[in-house]
Parts: sequence; structure tokens; C-alpha cells
Amino acid sequence: MKNKDNQVYAALGQSIVAMQRELGFGSLAKRDMELMIFHHMRQLSVFDGLDNYGLANALKVPESRIKTLRLAAFLKHDAADRDAILKRVFARLADPKHHPQVRDQQIEISVEDPVERRELEKALKDIGSHADYRFNAELLRVDPVRLLALMSEYLGSSAQRQMNDLLSTIAIDDKANAEQLKQAKTWGEKLKALKDMALDGSALLGTVISAAQLYVSLVT
Repeated sequence: MKNKDNQVYAALGQSIVAMQRELGFGSLAKRDMELMIFHHMRQLSVFDGLDNYGLANALKVPESRIKTLRLAAFLKHDAADRDAILKRVFARLADPKHHPQVRDQQIEISVEDPVERRELEKALKDIGSHADYRFNAELLRVDPVRLLALMSEYLGSSAQRQMNDLLSTIAIDDKANAEQLKQAKTWGEKLKALKDMALDGSALLGTVISAAQLYVSLVT
């Protein structure tokens, strides 16, 4: 931990010196300095794993300010890595302590990190879907079939056979629907069949969690 923290302090010092040299001594705006310090501070062991509430308490600022800092620091100092960000989201779905809930036939996901929310929303938009967060900005509601489609999209064709096997295990009471799912051979056909059935979200919750576990195990 101490070595890691020392590396963070060294990186912060190097970044400050480099920017002062680039812009001219004393030219670095207060806002830019805050974002740079926040970007590096979050990597210190004392802040590791803290949520918005914990960071707000540690830094003695409101949670709303923490959310603003997280997104602004990410946009300014981090290279966007959507795969890594989505993996964090799906890892929480796979974690028994953070299993999602079902509300109004949709999967409800807790996403308090504005960076994660931004990338998840864009990923869903790219496959023609969206997240509903009208009731709580930190709780996103997503159609379970669309969520499965998103995981498949980022896993690629090499893992679709395993995802396909997962869909084959879904318990469906209606015989006609069960037969329709059985007749669908490919992952895409099974997703379409599930979408047409308009199943209750609770029927797909276990499959979403299993798919999230598979996603995390396959994405390095």
C-alpha cells in the first residue's frame, strides 16, 4: 500500500510540474488543479473503494460535488475504456451483495458513479435501447433482454454459445413460449423470442445475474 501511495504522490508531482512548464508558472487554473489532484487522490489507499458518500465525508464536500469531480476528472485525465467500465457494472450485478432488483418488469441497477452511468447509457443507446432513471438518478431501470443483448454485444461471438446455453435454462411456465424458446437455435433468435414473450423481469433475473458472472469471468 505504501509503495502504491508513494507512486501516486510522485505521479501527482510530475503532472503538476509538467503542466506548469507547459502553461507557464502560475497559469494553471484553480479548477484544473483541483481536477488533477482529485484524479490522483482517488488512487490513494485511504480512498480505495469509497463510494460518493465516503468520498464526500473524507474530502468534506457535498456528494453532488463529488459526482461532478468524478466525471470532470475522468473526461480530462482518463482514457475512456468502456469495456473496463462495463465490467465494473456487471461485476456488481454478479456480486451477491449487489444483486439487482426487479421493478415494473425491468432490472434495477445501482449506478452512483457518473462515469459508469454515462458509459452504460451510451452502450445501451448504441444497441437501440435506453435506461430509465426518472425515479432515482442513481437507480437505472433496464429491460432485461436488452441488458442480456448488451452483454453479448461486448463479449463477442466467441462467448455467445455459452450465453446461448444460459438462455436455454430459463424456466417458462407457458408451454407455447417454452417451445418457441427451444426452437430458437442462435443467441439472436433466443433474444428475439424472449423479447416477443414480454416475460416478467423476475423470470429473467437469475439469467441476468448468471450472464453477468460469465461476462466478468471472460473479460480480462
